[in-house]
Amino acid sequence: MAEAGRKLDSAAARPGLALLPTDDSFNEADDTRRAADRAGARIEELEGLGHW
Repeated sequence: MAEAGRKLDSAAARPGLALLPTDDSFNEADDTRRAADRAGARIEELEGLGHW
């Protein structure tokens, strides 16, 4: 994961999309938002959906 994180800044050169299911039992919304921000991706929340 650390290797993937180091490449997030270069991802901003391309449009991106991060999906954020609101009922995700892993509850990593803050991490998803930070990664999307660094990558220049927009976030779409998936209301009522979970991880699987």
